[in-house]
Amino acid sequence: MVYAGDLPARSKLRKAFEASKLAVAAGCYGDDNNNLQRVIQEIMEERGIQITSDAVLELSERLGNDRMVSRNEIEKLTLYAGDSGHISTKDVINIVQDNAS
Repeated sequence: MVYAGDLPARSKLRKAFEASKLAVAAGCYGDDNNNLQRVIQEIMEERGIQITSDAVLELSERLGNDRMVSRNEIEKLTLYAGDSGHISTKDVINIVQDNAS
């Protein structure tokens, strides 16, 4: 596996991988705030958990752009919600680390 970071379309390395029959280039894009908020809402809906809009905003600001880390933090919150099925901004602040930095 070769990891090359952000490569523009004109990159020689990217072109070589895209043209190769033995290799593949796969684009991986970091999450932005809108995508994170959508993912948060989807997971909460799947689990039947209510989350305030302020809590969604706070959570999206604490998550970084690594989807796996973000999903793990969101899952941790859903476990915390337990039977109450409700997440507040206070819950987010107490449970989720700031991964954005």
